[in-house]
Amino acid sequence: MNPSHVAGRSNNASATQRAPKGVDLGDLLMLFAKDKLVMSAKGAHDHLTLHFGPKSKVLDLHKTYTTTDGSRSHQTLFKITHENLQRLLEELAVPLLEGLMSTTRPLTPSYMHERRYGAIVGPLPTQANLARAIEVRRRRLTINDEKLAAEYRVPRYIDELYDLADGKIFVLVSYANRGKPRRVGFGFPVTGKRRRPRLIWIPDRLLEKQIDRLGELLFATAVRLGTVTTGQETAAPDQSAASLASGARRGPSICK
Repeated sequence: MNPSHVAGRSNNASATQRAPKGVDLGDLLMLFAKDKLVMSAKGAHDHLTLHFGPKSKVLDLHKTYTTTDGSRSHQTLFKITHENLQRLLEELAVPLLEGLMSTTRPLTPSYMHERRYGAIVGPLPTQANLARAIEVRRRRLTINDEKLAAEYRVPRYIDELYDLADGKIFVLVSYANRGKPRRVGFGFPVTGKRRRPRLIWIPDRLLEKQIDRLGELLFATAVRLGTVTTGQETAAPDQSAASLASGARRGPSICK
């Protein structure tokens, strides 16, 4: 199946079927419209809209919510010019890469055995490998859990992980508590010096800490280059991020 045609293909039996408007991710709905992306918790009346601003050259994120008198209102949460957005991406590229690389750790079968870690081999959820698990229901894309599960497998022997192609992802699961196995990270094979395969993994706890740190850096950079609104406070471009840091950590609720 060509994944590029999943959202809008037609056949003789359903030639008039309209293309889906969005993706159903369980608790979250993502709807696609011209020049914007709308995100909403399922069943909620409030939603977030990310407008790409092809004409205004300004990207903005705003919240649409219901006021106490029942009327609909909009609150701009963030906006940034396309020029400053490019600056933001350029400034964050190196810190993001270095931050993610700092979370990697070597992995061996003996380490996994000692800590009672198992591996589940399967693809990252990209468009290509999700194509077989995607279905269209009521003009929305949905994920068929059974079909998605068919994409994954548990290797019989840990050593089989060395035979995976470079970049192939596997999830590490701790089964020290047999009643409650839990994910602890993900790993992948790499070819080292002398063409010898090695295993690398990224612990979830380290990744979470790094994401928090990078999130603060992202917010500080966004405040400096864009306009951020948190509650009643507004930070214009180049304004100090310190005055809004506490408000950002609280963050506006997507839906209540």
